[in-house]
Amino acid sequence: FNAVPEWREFYVSYSALKKILKRLVATRKEANKQRSTASGPQGFSEGIVLEQALLRDDEEPAVEEDSFFCVLDSDIERVNTFFLDKQAALQNTTKTLEELSNQSGGGQSHKTLRSLFHGLYSDLDELRNFSMINMTGFHKILKKYDKMMGSDARKQYAPTLQAQPFASTALTNSIIADVEVIYANKFEQGDKEKAFDELTDALREYVVFKRNTVWQELIARERKSHSISATTKGYAFKKWPLLAAIILAGLMLVIPIMSETNWEAHKCLGLLVFTSVLWAFEALPLYATALSVPFLSVVMRIPLES
Repeated sequence: FNAVPEWREFYVSYSALKKILKRLVATRKEANKQRSTASGPQGFSEGIVLEQALLRDDEEPAVEEDSFFCVLDSDIERVNTFFLDKQAALQNTTKTLEELSNQSGGGQSHKTLRSLFHGLYSDLDELRNFSMINMTGFHKILKKYDKMMGSDARKQYAPTLQAQPFASTALTNSIIADVEVIYANKFEQGDKEKAFDELTDALREYVVFKRNTVWQELIARERKSHSISATTKGYAFKKWPLLAAIILAGLMLVIPIMSETNWEAHKCLGLLVFTSVLWAFEALPLYATALSVPFLSVVMRIPLES
């Protein structure tokens, strides 16, 4: 929930790196399997063929490792570029709001300026979280790489990661402190503690609103996917319950279970069995099952005349 949806494409591509790592592990397991097979008694010519195959298998993991670290390095560059650009933009926004705060008076402009500071403060906090989330993501994927590949890539990459611009939030923290001072001078008569409390309260409200929005989006997406899967996949696998319902209903109409003369009762029983099977196995959508009751009642002439 701490990730910003609008910045989704600029975070570390953890899922893509994990997929590459899984392919790398699978390739290595296959190579080890062929190597263990080749260790048994083999003919001379067959041994040469297997040896050549193993050499090709030994080359495949190297290619996969190159692709893994290429994606990793590309992610580091992308995260850095976005972080530096966003940080510079927020720094310029801070200077602009500082100039506006020296010029603006009261009334509506005062209220608007206050809300602009709240938005800037939340953006700075999100940028700080952006740094922490990506650092955590890089360390986690390298830790997973070490665990699955038996290497020490995390230790080797640690100095590289720490040297990246996005790894340091010193300038971002400095901008946040400047915003708090400007806000205190403009709205709270220089009271920094009161300004900090008001800014953090606004930030908390924004986070709650954002998380509620994310939950709503997740629930809506889940409902949509469930609806799509129910409409596209349900019928293909539920034709047998539909056929069973038709056969059982037909048996109720043919076999004189209740009375040989009271065929209306047999029709009602057949309709009950038919709709019950459809409902229990959801062979048709529920609304279709419900609508089938009055339709079949008329078609089968179930209603009795007084």
